[in-house]
Amino acid sequence: MSIKDIAVQQFATISKKWQQITVEKWKDKDNKPIILYFKPFTLAEKEQLYKRYQKSEFKAMVYAIIIKAHEKNGDEYKKIWDQFDEPDFMTRYDSDIILEVGSKIVEGTSPEEFEKK
Repeated sequence: MSIKDIAVQQFATISKKWQQITVEKWKDKDNKPIILYFKPFTLAEKEQLYKRYQKSEFKAMVYAIIIKAHEKNGDEYKKIWDQFDEPDFMTRYDSDIILEVGSKIVEGTSPEEFEKK
């Protein structure tokens, strides 16, 4: 197997795995914390994130959530937000939670943590 094949295979393996973030301050109807699901960034997505980060760190965190955050319903994952929700993030959501969640999505999970799952 070539080095290129190994690199592709490695990313294919981690990009299939959903990571999760528990948002303790957002509760569902049963008073349980909300769980957001996401997959690792591709380099193309990171490039777009970086361009936004150069203009505004805050909007970059919002962008990360918009493009990556999903909710789980049974075995299906569904995007929660789209680009038209950005104004709500900027004016109607708790800024500390948004920055924390966005940072966790950007940081992702280390390869060591993937091996444990």
